[in-house]
Amino acid sequence: MIDYWKICKTGIVITMFFLSVACQQQPQQQAEGSNSQDYKLHYTRGLNLGIEGKFSLAQAELENSLQIQPLYTPAEGCLRIARDSQNGVIEADAAKALFRGIELGNRSRTAQKVREINVAISLSPAYAPAYNERGIAYFDEGKYRQALSDRNKAIELEPDYAASYYNKAVVCEELSLFDEAINAYREFLERAPESYGVHIQFARIRIAELEMMLENQHSS
Repeated sequence: MIDYWKICKTGIVITMFFLSVACQQQPQQQAEGSNSQDYKLHYTRGLNLGIEGKFSLAQAELENSLQIQPLYTPAEGCLRIARDSQNGVIEADAAKALFRGIELGNRSRTAQKVREINVAISLSPAYAPAYNERGIAYFDEGKYRQALSDRNKAIELEPDYAASYYNKAVVCEELSLFDEAINAYREFLERAPESYGVHIQFARIRIAELEMMLENQHSS
């Protein structure tokens, strides 16, 4: 699921991939000949259908979005929720609340988003993507400790999901937990598929930079 990407660090805009869905900025590789906005229209339709509990129709719209823009992770995240709701992985009412939360987050209504995701978690407490989504809201509010707690919970529930480690690393950097950030980036690299190429490259760079920074601190 998924992903959210956005954070500024040391004057550099870096991509942050909160497994989530409320993505604001993405790498954009448009399918040849397609309308540049079609993938967003399909995504919005899929999101609204998910809110209504029409999960199979939502799945079709989200798949259309990803056919046009395979790297559009908000659609990827919502597609997972739509599929999981049909397969009984998440309760239907929890999925609807999660879709509502994502839509609110897309409009920067983070406090309302947290309330909706709290509903989803109360109904499906073992569903890792819900914690990732709530972590997005906490991060946007500057509540980094809460965001880290949700990252750790998502990892506990789904330890092989690469994005959670990347997100944890970025939060750890905000908290100046640099050793933990390095370890989380390494865990990410062990699990990341090739499609996460930009993030793989960035994680490698950050590991080298953070290790150099810590070495300089110890030697000074």
